[in-house]
Amino acid sequence: MKIGILIDRLNIGGVEKSAIQEVRALNKLRADATLIVLSRKSVVKLAHKDLLKGVPVIFLDDRFPKLLKFTFKFPGFAFFSFFHISYPLILPFFVKRGEFKYIISHGSYTTLSALSLKITKGIPYSIYFWDPVKYIIRRVYVGRFPSLMISLFSSLGTLIDGLLSTNSDHVFVAANTHDTYLTRFVKKENIVVVPPGTYIGKRAAKKGKHVLMVTTWKKGKNPEYVFEIVEKLPDIKLKMVGGWLDPAMLSNFKEEIKNRGFEDNIELCGAADEEMLAQIYPKALVHLTTNLEKGFGMPVLEAAACGTLSIVAKGSGVCSVFKHGIDTFITEERDTKKIAKYIKKLIENPSIAKKMGNSAYERVKNDFSWKAHVQKLFKNINVF
Repeated sequence: MKIGILIDRLNIGGVEKSAIQEVRALNKLRADATLIVLSRKSVVKLAHKDLLKGVPVIFLDDRFPKLLKFTFKFPGFAFFSFFHISYPLILPFFVKRGEFKYIISHGSYTTLSALSLKITKGIPYSIYFWDPVKYIIRRVYVGRFPSLMISLFSSLGTLIDGLLSTNSDHVFVAANTHDTYLTRFVKKENIVVVPPGTYIGKRAAKKGKHVLMVTTWKKGKNPEYVFEIVEKLPDIKLKMVGGWLDPAMLSNFKEEIKNRGFEDNIELCGAADEEMLAQIYPKALVHLTTNLEKGFGMPVLEAAACGTLSIVAKGSGVCSVFKHGIDTFITEERDTKKIAKYIKKLIENPSIAKKMGNSAYERVKNDFSWKAHVQKLFKNINVF
């Protein structure tokens, strides 16, 4: 009997990384866990190749005839695709009853497939909700669609969120930032906070002088905002690490750097695997996030595990882990004045950066391993 950790595709990002690490950690605890991926077709080729070594993976649409794999991305949406709707209808014909004992499903649209398998094959599931559908619609797509469509999408999102939550054994969340909304569908006690884990790295003996940013660069991440910071701090050195999902977006960003004369301020480092991140995080003076990450904000945790403090947008899920002024600086989202103030303070006093980074490291080193994560995840689920 297998525990299935379900995702939709292997793309770069914290959701996929968490799912892979859950499988690895579960199997180290002698559970029979498998990463279940709905679609082999991904946005980024060979995403998380390094992490996948030794991890059992099943691509469910490998079982489908070619015609049934047909999909397309819905116009205007970043990831929502036809297969998110079609696969829940198809999967019951290609998954055997009893093939999986339990499923942990990451994300919203993906969990439509978990719900389908529960109804047709009796496989129970719990959802790991990073961000509800309604929140994503309101956060990312307002301004991209007419207001009437946004209202319609929000209503549909609420319907989907409720359907997935009420049929889930537990609703797992990385932080309690969405509790008020989710308690519309399930009792408070059914919402379980289980923060993601992280690799616990090594601290650097000496900090660099640069500011680090780590994320998957895509629509909604607003990389162009860094120009405001550079204008405030003309001597700043920024290293932007992470893959870019849209080549045109990357090309436009490079052109804007050149046009503004910021080539000496901004370095685009590209995608980094786990080994590279373990080398990059410790050397940074500070790790900067400029977007609200209500679901959580994994790079902040990863930076802390390497002895580097972060500047974080207020309201991000990861804020529940750290304390302002002790092991992080918390500002309103894109409060350029405050962000520049804190960066300047750290540049002028690198000893403060090191002290706060050490405090962040101590906060996460014992309680945020992937082993601790899966033990919390399965505390109330009898699958071992």
